[in-house]
Amino acid sequence: MNLVIDIGNTLCKAAVFDGDRLAALWSGERPDDLNIPAVVQEHGVEAVIVSTVRKQDDKEIALLIKGLNDAGLKIITAGPHLKLPVKILYKTPQSLGTDRIASAVAAHSMFPGGDVLVINAGTCLTLDFVNSKGEYLGGTISPGLRMRFRALGDYTANLPFIDSEKGESLEKGLALPGHTTVDSIKLGVIAGMAAEIDGLIGLWKEKIRKINVILSGGDIKTFDKKLKNRIFAVENIVLLGLNQMLNHNV
Repeated sequence: MNLVIDIGNTLCKAAVFDGDRLAALWSGERPDDLNIPAVVQEHGVEAVIVSTVRKQDDKEIALLIKGLNDAGLKIITAGPHLKLPVKILYKTPQSLGTDRIASAVAAHSMFPGGDVLVINAGTCLTLDFVNSKGEYLGGTISPGLRMRFRALGDYTANLPFIDSEKGESLEKGLALPGHTTVDSIKLGVIAGMAAEIDGLIGLWKEKIRKINVILSGGDIKTFDKKLKNRIFAVENIVLLGLNQMLNHNV
């Protein structure tokens, strides 16, 4: 059994994999929320990979690593230093997020020998490209859904902050034009972000006629049916890629 831990900007996730099968999944806002000791004991975990986009000196992350070490587990820290099934050609690999590497690894495994663009709609909106040779070349980064809502609430005097994580329907009853300020914000952010994704896919298709496109991330359900381009919706692609990275290095 493998344990995969992904500490993102907004959420922390832990998953147990039985081979390539995702057997169990947990999430929380902090590493402590994952209750890793109980997970290790219950599932007989033997190897662990930890990916984080937070500061390395985070005390909670340090305690998490210490607990894993105390349990006598083989721990691998995700990063471009590992043996990888893709070749990293990014010019600044030291600044490359481990979540982006994992997404690229999983995307390449899904379309070996093909050009693939993997889109993650999470805290940030990232698009990453792996060519048919298995070479990771880079991509784009822009604000994610909640960050866009937060920016309108924080940087204006009178516009409200719409919390996209509270479970309210962002799209219920929405239609152009927005007849209230709240609806206008929702339409502007959601439709604008969908147009951005479609536009970026279009730019890639101008360069590469046949390209496979994968959509993943926490906001996948907001966009998977809004895009004009054909995409493959894949949940938890970062976790899938981290598991493959772990298997490649044990």
